[in-house]
Amino acid sequence: MSVEKESFPLLPRKPTVTTDQAVAMATQLFNLRIEDVTSVKELYSYDDRNFFMRGFLMRGEEEMEVSECKEYILKILNHVDSSHECLTEVQCDVMLFLQSRGYHCPVPVPSTRNTYFVKCKIPRGPKPRSVALETDSVALENDNVRFESTGILGAGIEVYDGKEYSGEKYFVCDVRLLTFVPGKVLKEIPLNNELLFNTGMAVGRLDRDLQDFPCPKLDRTGFVWSLSNFVTIVDQFLDAAVSDQHRAKIVREVCESFRNEVEPKLHILPKQTIHADANYTNIIVTPDSSFGFIDFGDLNYSCRIFELAISLMYILNIGDVSSCGNTRIAGHFFAGYYSVNPLTEKELELLHVLVAARFCQSLVLGAYSNKYLDPDNEYLLETARKGWKHLEAFWKLPKEEVLKTWLEISEKAKI
Repeated sequence: MSVEKESFPLLPRKPTVTTDQAVAMATQLFNLRIEDVTSVKELYSYDDRNFFMRGFLMRGEEEMEVSECKEYILKILNHVDSSHECLTEVQCDVMLFLQSRGYHCPVPVPSTRNTYFVKCKIPRGPKPRSVALETDSVALENDNVRFESTGILGAGIEVYDGKEYSGEKYFVCDVRLLTFVPGKVLKEIPLNNELLFNTGMAVGRLDRDLQDFPCPKLDRTGFVWSLSNFVTIVDQFLDAAVSDQHRAKIVREVCESFRNEVEPKLHILPKQTIHADANYTNIIVTPDSSFGFIDFGDLNYSCRIFELAISLMYILNIGDVSSCGNTRIAGHFFAGYYSVNPLTEKELELLHVLVAARFCQSLVLGAYSNKYLDPDNEYLLETARKGWKHLEAFWKLPKEEVLKTWLEISEKAKI
C-alpha cells in the first residue's frame, strides 16, 4: 500500500536541524555561552529535536552565572505541536509549577526576548549539510556564534515574524532552552520490587499534585497520542503500518474492546492535567535517589487513568520474562501509584484494555513513522523490539486475573 508522507498531517515530523544550527539558536536566542561546541550532541527523540549542551548564561557582556557551567537541553518542538495555540506556554507553566513544589524537572530559560520560547521558521526537506564553524559563513563575536549569510540562525532558519509563509517549504517550530535533569533514566537501572513501588508512588504523587493545575484548554482534540483518540487514529494507520496479519488481528481486537468498553464511559472518568508519557525513559532517578520527570511533550487534560495505563505498558515491556512474571513486576508499580492516588472502580475495570491500547498505539504509530516519515530513526521502534510479544502475552491474560493480581500486591504492600 502506497502512503504519502503527508497523508496524516496530524502525525508530527521531526524538524530538520543540525547540531551547528542548534548552537546558533542557543547562543542567539538564549545567550548561552557554550563551553565546548564539539561536546554538543543530539539526544534520541521521537518527533522533536533535543540537543544536550553545557555553558554559561549571559546577559549582554555579563555572565549571569559565574560560579559554574551548567547543562541544558535545546528543544525544537515539532511543527504539529508548535501549531497548538497554547501548548508550549502551558508546558512551561507546568514545569515551573512542579519546580515550585520541589520536583526535579526541566525548567525553561528566558530567551533574549523575555519569553520562554521563540517561534522559528525552519526549511523542510532533506537534512542540510552541516554548517562548518570555521568557514566564512560564521563569525565568532564575544564567544557567541553568529551566522552571516545563511539566514538569521543558519541554513535559512529565521525567527518567525508572524507573517504568512509556505507550509510546503517551512515548518514553524517552538524553540526552548531547558535546564538538564541529572541522573539515570529508569530503564538504565536494575529493577526490583521496592524501586518499582517507589516509582509508582512518584507518578501517583505527580498526578495528585497536577490536580492543582487544572487546564481544560489542554484537551488536545485530534492529538494522535491521546488514548481518547485511540480507535480513530489506529484505524487510520494500521493497514499502512502493519503487514503481519496476526499482529493486525490483535490490534483490531483491542480496538473493538476499547470501542465497546471504554468509549461509552469516557465522559464519566475523572479528568485532570496529566504528563501522559511517564515511561521508563522519562522518569529520572536522581543522584540523591529521588525521582524526576522529563519530556512534557504529551501533556494534556485527559482521563487520570490514562496516566497509569501508559506507565504500566512500558513497565510490562521491560525484560524477557514470562507474561505472568511481567504482570507481577508491573503490579508493584501499580501498588505504589494506588497507595497515594486511589482509583475509582470504573477506572480499575478499564485498566487492562487501556494498557493494551497503549501497546497498540505505540507499536502502530512507531511502525508507521519509521516506515514513511523517519526511516533512519531507530528510536521509533524502541517499543517494537519486545512490544509485539509482550502485547500478545498480556492480551491473552483475562482482565479479571490481571486486576486481581495487582490489587493483591497492593494490599500486601500496606502490611
